[in-house]
Amino acid sequence: MDEVRMVVKGSYNPLPGHGFETIEFETHVTSLESQDRIRELAYRAEHECYVTNTMKKAAKVTGRVFLNGRLLTQ
Repeated sequence: MDEVRMVVKGSYNPLPGHGFETIEFETHVTSLESQDRIRELAYRAEHECYVTNTMKKAAKVTGRVFLNGRLLTQ
């Protein structure tokens, strides 16, 4: 991989007992690796990452992955 860049946005409710309601991320990958390999990496990162799994317990988490500027997964 030559470059990985993430953009993360969230919707936060500051009232007591609330917090993040939604978290959206975009992952931008620049690489000569195959689409299948990057897709597998993105899947594993989404389903095996402790941070992502912790966020999913508190908020709706959605994401998109781009490979070399083209949408790869949603």
